[in-house]
Amino acid sequence: MNCKAARCLLMIPAATLLFSTGCSPRKEAPLSAGELISVELLDQPYPQYKNHEFTATRYTDGTVEIYDNFIVVTTEEGESILSPLGWYKDLTYKKQSESR
Repeated sequence: MNCKAARCLLMIPAATLLFSTGCSPRKEAPLSAGELISVELLDQPYPQYKNHEFTATRYTDGTVEIYDNFIVVTTEEGESILSPLGWYKDLTYKKQSESR
């Protein structure tokens, strides 16, 4: 068997594995989602002690998706903002009704 044929034989299992498992990350469904009423997104993790200064931006309209370790706030203008766990506070939203 020549070198070119051997390379082809090695590529077939690799290609099969790649296409059978997919090469893009899987999209996980949010734990919850809904219409945003209010949230404060912080410029640093929420402080664990009092009298610590931080800057927060309040959002009061749009939608929110809640995942294990972050939330995604989408404004009325279509801007999506990802905020890690601990970098937001006072989240209030109206949960989407689940269609069955």
